[in-house]
Amino acid sequence: MEKIKIAKPCTENWELMSPQEKGRFCSVCYKCVIILHKCRRRKSGR
Repeated sequence: MEKIKIAKPCTENWELMSPQEKGRFCSVCYKCVIILHKCRRRKSGR
């Protein structure tokens, strides 16, 4: 499995963020936050 390094991960409480289509919106860092370990890997056409 590949490891991805997040330069500045959000440390705010996931439950307090506003739900969005692809994750949750953090009103502290103003970004959409996703939990990567719950994402499925896409199959490459190879």
